[in-house]
Amino acid sequence: MLRTAGELQRTRQLSPGQLQKAWSLALGLAGMGRFKAAIPLLQRVAQALPRRPVVRYNLAVALMKTSRADEALPHLRVFLELKPQDQEARRLLGQALLEMRSLEEAREVFEQVLSKNPEDLVAVASLAWTYERSGQLEEAWTLLQGQKANLSRSPDLVNCFASVSRQLGRPEEGVGPIEEMLGQSLPTRHRVFLLHSLGFLKERLQDWSGSFRAHDEANRLRGLSFDPLAHEQMLEGLVKVFDAQLFQRQQERESLGERLVFIVGMPRSGTSLTEQILSSHSCFHGGGELQGVFQLCQDLGPRWPSGVPELTSGELDDLSQGLVRGMTQLNPMAARISDKHPNNFLHLGLIALLCPGARFIHCRRDPMDSCLSAYFQNFSDQWGFATSLQWLGSWYRGIEKMMAHWEEVLPQAIHTAHYEDLVTEPEPQIRALVAACGLEWEEACLSHHDQDRLVTTASYAQVREPIHARARGRSGSYRAHLDPLVESLGAGEGTPA
Repeated sequence: MLRTAGELQRTRQLSPGQLQKAWSLALGLAGMGRFKAAIPLLQRVAQALPRRPVVRYNLAVALMKTSRADEALPHLRVFLELKPQDQEARRLLGQALLEMRSLEEAREVFEQVLSKNPEDLVAVASLAWTYERSGQLEEAWTLLQGQKANLSRSPDLVNCFASVSRQLGRPEEGVGPIEEMLGQSLPTRHRVFLLHSLGFLKERLQDWSGSFRAHDEANRLRGLSFDPLAHEQMLEGLVKVFDAQLFQRQQERESLGERLVFIVGMPRSGTSLTEQILSSHSCFHGGGELQGVFQLCQDLGPRWPSGVPELTSGELDDLSQGLVRGMTQLNPMAARISDKHPNNFLHLGLIALLCPGARFIHCRRDPMDSCLSAYFQNFSDQWGFATSLQWLGSWYRGIEKMMAHWEEVLPQAIHTAHYEDLVTEPEPQIRALVAACGLEWEEACLSHHDQDRLVTTASYAQVREPIHARARGRSGSYRAHLDPLVESLGAGEGTPA
């Protein structure tokens, strides 16, 4: 099936018969849950039949299933132009807007859906999440209170109820509905996010063992994989390719990328907080977790990473201009623009080659706290390492290894931001961050929580708050459960012996 799909994708112009075959094959792949494989075929059919509503809708659904809401959005808009009365598609439009954090428009869309069908519990839950993401917790709570009779009918409604009750300091009210829902037969996806929510509620109630058990069960249910040995070998390959001699040979390259700032580190190490603080500066635009560098590596194909030293000056210039253009178009007027994808720690060597003027910030946090916090998150499947304490320890050690290498070979300085210092003595650390970006000091950087800027990562709720040290030493309450993490990390800095 996939071989046939590839042949159809490579055909320049599809005949009517091939078009029908591509459509049938795409539906078959989507029916098996292979949405990523179905998308190229659906795109070919949509290109040939741009005004066919069913094609647009199925393509939008496949894109949403693969976390590509920004690409699904235009297809949903076209579909609704053709079929404006379709409320299911309108609700999906609202969910795409919610994922993209276009919260005001998402709210309007969900209200339109509910005006037609007040019993649409998916739309009710989505509207409640929209309020929650906007920080309008009282509005979300009022809406959810009116839906108490329906909580047992909707896992997503229960999940939102739990999140809002926790943030409003009423965690005890969220436990009962979640435990009742978990007593039902549920798809694994629903059970996973409800268990994580239960874990956060139990933590607020200081039931540390109950909290850990809930998160641990959620991670085991996901059944994701990660190969620490293959990951270590990949890191060794990067160290070998990006050696000191490579950067010495490139010293005469123009200092491109002075406007770019890359914030890297372990997930849950303070990357979102760091970007939020810097985004308080009038000259700084926080881009969030961008995919531009990953796309460059993908575009290099088999030449990544071993073929990088053989790239010509012209090729390096083309790649550099593409990276700079992709980031600066986010805000053409900003003096600094950031990419805070934590996994760019893998790519600092490539970035340094392409953009010698770029600035790097490494966020570090106590390894036990950082790994535990990541373990408690329901990340996407590509973060499989975060579902095992042993794997998290291995990933943390890999980051430390790569950052030590970059510190040794890169011509640029890397500014290290320690989470524990930031939350205990904010002002000197924030001043150092601003200086590391080459910007003049602004007092607004001390009030990052007053911004209207939307954050799309797991830290979206935390960055709305003033800086606090509540999460410092968090792992201490769970120490009885963390022997696998301690063993994986080794007796390194910040790790209990």
